[in-house]
Amino acid sequence: MAQQDSVLFELPVIIEDSLLRYSSPGSQSKPVTDRKRNEDFNASLDRILGRNNNIYIKSYGPGMLANSSIRGGLPGHTLVLWNGIPIQSPLVGQLDISLINTNQFSQIVLQRGGNSSLWGSGAIGGLISLDDISEFKNMLQVNLASSVASFNNRQVQASLVKSSSLFYSRSSYQLNKAENNFSYRIGGDKKVMQNAAQSQHHLKQDIAFVLSPSIKLSINYWGIISDREIPATTQQSQSEAFQKDAIHRITTRLNKSFRRSVLIGKLAYFHERLEFSDPQILLKSNTGFNTLVGDLNYDAQLGKKHRWMTGITGIVSNVHPSSNYPQGTNEHRYAFFASLELNPRQWLINIAARQEVLGDNFLDFVPQLAIEYKGFEHWQFKSKLSKNFRYPSINDRFWIPGGNPELKSESGWSAESTIAFLAHTERTGIKLSLSVFNRFLDNLIQWAPGTQAYWSAFNLTQVWSRGLEWRAQYRFKNENIAFSADAGIDFIRSTSRNSIDRPKITKGEQIWYTPERTYFLQVQGTKKSYQLQINYNYTSETRGLNAMVGSYHILMMRLSKAFDIKLSSIKLWLSIDNFLNQDYRVIEFRPMPGRNIEIGIHYNITKRS
Repeated sequence: MAQQDSVLFELPVIIEDSLLRYSSPGSQSKPVTDRKRNEDFNASLDRILGRNNNIYIKSYGPGMLANSSIRGGLPGHTLVLWNGIPIQSPLVGQLDISLINTNQFSQIVLQRGGNSSLWGSGAIGGLISLDDISEFKNMLQVNLASSVASFNNRQVQASLVKSSSLFYSRSSYQLNKAENNFSYRIGGDKKVMQNAAQSQHHLKQDIAFVLSPSIKLSINYWGIISDREIPATTQQSQSEAFQKDAIHRITTRLNKSFRRSVLIGKLAYFHERLEFSDPQILLKSNTGFNTLVGDLNYDAQLGKKHRWMTGITGIVSNVHPSSNYPQGTNEHRYAFFASLELNPRQWLINIAARQEVLGDNFLDFVPQLAIEYKGFEHWQFKSKLSKNFRYPSINDRFWIPGGNPELKSESGWSAESTIAFLAHTERTGIKLSLSVFNRFLDNLIQWAPGTQAYWSAFNLTQVWSRGLEWRAQYRFKNENIAFSADAGIDFIRSTSRNSIDRPKITKGEQIWYTPERTYFLQVQGTKKSYQLQINYNYTSETRGLNAMVGSYHILMMRLSKAFDIKLSSIKLWLSIDNFLNQDYRVIEFRPMPGRNIEIGIHYNITKRS
């Protein structure tokens, strides 16, 4: 286990895996939350990323499908890992991050930029890592939390931790229910959202054993049962559609430590089923798949300053027979990867490469070169050049009707550089950084109307993404108060290099759902047991598939009060989201809620021995 020193500004990153594979040299890597410091106990991942990290979240509404756009990428360009295993659906090549409850994971780390050389397909715009960390200490801990909010939103969660020097167990459960019957306006007419209720059950179990001083075994289970109604768009009079998801994921990890190296083996099994039904158009679709993943990597120290790592990953996916896959289908993928890190004096140089095989076909060879320099007292410089890719999903190739077996993989080169200034005293700290990036991506995959009466998947265009990311952080702390302020401005151009008829885009225009400008400001103050947090986010207008989506401002305020009682603590909170009651859309024709209020209570008891 290793820990990166993040002094004052960011949460420490805990690593229980390959040090070299997780180190992300040359990239902007940031822990977005960890369980110990997470104030938003019931927040889903889309809320955390959109509110505090200047990530554009493409959301269909509260509790509905949500995915991310990082650095001008599309949803399939963000790879999500759970304990180092990719959990994207092989059917659609992306993940619904609204179904991820952040408090069920020890830490969540966001990395901007491409990293296909170490993690494979989809790591083009960024990477999100969900990690379970085992703490082997004598402890018993109970957490209970409950909240109620506008639109008949109710949440309950509970967790139990029992651990010793040789054993660790954490059990957690969360229930989310909501009617989402908020009002919105179309022109001068006021309407109420209908057919928007949801119910979600999240169950998670983490177990770990110290088998010997050098061997540790971890087993993790993550289950989700979700029932969601699909509301009508503003172009429809009503909707009766609904979607049901049943997700079961299991990972196991065995760590064997040697004097100067570590061998890590992982095995994972995923079973997912999705049922979509729209009685109004007599549509019913049931899809499902099983995925088996094996991953083995060896990380070793070379001398005092250098490291190297090599590994292999195998993924087998089996799609269940359905109306869209009468005979079912399967997919076999294998990858070989390696990385070398050199540390001459104040420099860090990292070279990595990956070769992936899909069936009998060799995909693009993807290398990476990263450089960092820390020779100055207050300044840091890092830069990276990498090739990244995303192969077509199973639906892209074989869905009936519309799949296209002839699709090519999306691939291209990206480059980024960051310069940062850091200064701190015993009580204050400031950090300023500026990142620039440039990416070319060939063979962008998109579904669009074809020559038949249905949509099909096509390689449409080359996309040129480039931008600036500016960040500022300030920290102050003394015996009585703590204050922090974080601000960010992103300017991103992600344009088509060709003209497209469907969806209609002229050469040089911004592609769909990639806003050019996003700003955020987060201010947080703590005095004794009181804490106030204010978040502001601005998103510029963006192009939808059929119409433009207007810009919007969102202001959120949260006040909490903590009480300490011997071994236990109680926290009460009041949160007001969309404080300015903005009428806005994130996706065309999909209204978002106005001002909404949440009140909650969190109880914790911890006994150490």
